Amino acid sequence: MVDIMAKRKMQTILWVGWMMAGLLAIGGCFHVDEPPVAAFGYAPTSPYAGEQTTFDASASHDPDADDGAGIESYEWSFGDGKTGGGATVTHVYAASGTYEVTLTVTDATGLTATATDTVTVAEPAANPPVAAISYDPVAPEIGEVIAFSAAESYDPARISPRSIVSYSWSFGDGTTAQGSSVTHAYSDAGSYVVTLSVEDDEGGHGTAYATVRVTDPAGGNTAPVAAFTYSPPSPLIDQQVTFAADQSYDPAALGPKSIVVYAWDFGDGETAVGETVVHAFADAGTYTVALTVSDDDGASDTATQSVTVLDIVIPPPPPPPGG
Repeated sequence: MVDIMAKRKMQTILWVGWMMAGLLAIGGCFHVDEPPVAAFGYAPTSPYAGEQTTFDASASHDPDADDGAGIESYEWSFGDGKTGGGATVTHVYAASGTYEVTLTVTDATGLTATATDTVTVAEPAANPPVAAISYDPVAPEIGEVIAFSAAESYDPARISPRSIVSYSWSFGDGTTAQGSSVTHAYSDAGSYVVTLSVEDDEGGHGTAYATVRVTDPAGGNTAPVAAFTYSPPSPLIDQQVTFAADQSYDPAALGPKSIVVYAWDFGDGETAVGETVVHAFADAGTYTVALTVSDDDGASDTATQSVTVLDIVIPPPPPPPGG
């Protein structure tokens, strides 16, 4: 009888333990990391062969991060054998066709997510319009109204530029506008890539870019220092080269995290944004790679290095025996 009572008591204790564990799990005491969410857009939406296309993954986020960020890396596959890295990248398709673009994002815990979209690249128009950006003031401060103008844009197929029928602006901070002349004010200091897309009455389009650096009127900020490394040191054509800006720093901050923009120009017409990016050069030659870093007060610095890309050398076959 004593054994039966002891067994029942033990069963009750186990049952209560399981119930408490279930309630704790339901109550959210056991945290399970969620994977990030991958999402991106691109402009222009119908690029021509040879035209620069900008891919933007800023809509991606990590549900586990309080500020909606938390993503450690962005990896792109453009569907034509080329790849890139960074939250915002540009790419040029050499030929018309349909390409499947894939974005893979990885968060701080190593979890990944993937998004894909199809980009249709058309044959270049005979006389596409030419987009051009001007703005004033050229060194704006936080909250200052900036006047953007597309007046220098034109359509070479017409005597008058009036054949351009639409002007679309993206200010690099998530806001957009329409019109040949627009105004905008930034609420935070930093560097912003402004994009203007124009379209003519025959469906031809052109795109222009400008980097606007917004400063803090309070001043007193020390500019950051740009520095980077790359590997391998003597890359071959189409070989992936890793560029790292982790040696950059901000003297006015306790750590490098006050640097908010890492902008790369690879010297071959392509660019990327991110602390660590990957790029492959399509042709042999020497390229001047530029890294521009900007801190959270809008101050910036640029570092450059020459990267020599080698052709793939195939050794000659060995001489025949006795030769």
